[in-house]
Amino acid sequence: MEKEILKYYSKFREIYNEENYPEWFKFLKYHNMQFGKKGYNNQEHELGHYAILQSSIPKNPIVVMVGKNNSWFIPKNMEKSLEAVKCLEKNIPDQDWLAKESNFANRLNSQINKISAIDPEAADILVNKRVGMNRFWLQTGDKCPHDKLKEAMDENYKLKSEWFALKKICHKWTEDIIRTINPGLVILFGRRNDNDCAWNLFDKREDGEKFVIKHCPHPVGPNNGENFNKFQEAIKDWKKKI
Repeated sequence: MEKEILKYYSKFREIYNEENYPEWFKFLKYHNMQFGKKGYNNQEHELGHYAILQSSIPKNPIVVMVGKNNSWFIPKNMEKSLEAVKCLEKNIPDQDWLAKESNFANRLNSQINKISAIDPEAADILVNKRVGMNRFWLQTGDKCPHDKLKEAMDENYKLKSEWFALKKICHKWTEDIIRTINPGLVILFGRRNDNDCAWNLFDKREDGEKFVIKHCPHPVGPNNGENFNKFQEAIKDWKKKI
């Protein structure tokens, strides 16, 4: 399985270059000048990096959790956050970044911890048998697209076209990677008012695949309290299918 997934790391490295996306790399060069040689300041770090998987692949993975985009991995330390994403873009991680310090991770695990008191088996699966990734691999920070990128795309149609082309590739290959992992359950995170969230995967359907698909509220969002029941329902639906 890992060998098949690593092929997507290689394929993305091959296409992700200035020749194929000149306007995108031109934007990055201009935007990242503000960070100097360090590549970061107190609020954010340079753009242009990406992460495919956000966790190692456990033996016999049961659940794949998919968000929208990569935010800052260590929001309170941009130096370490930049080091993290540079490492993540190279290979399948050797640790679980969904268990780390991002806002997404903290909220997600807080919601899972509430389940552990009444259904420890379900909570164990949601933590120790999971693979994490995002529908869009490029890191954009707290917003997708980044505010400065959104401004630039409003004035540059070619940049906007390249951005959408990259998103399309990530979307398709995310689906391919999930099918390669072949989990029992796929949890897609999103918001009802976000037309670009992970709920768009698999033609926006919750059926039609070998695995169970569950649309759940984004852990950092107004409806995240629903996940207490949604996660348990998802585990029950998976158990019914095995």
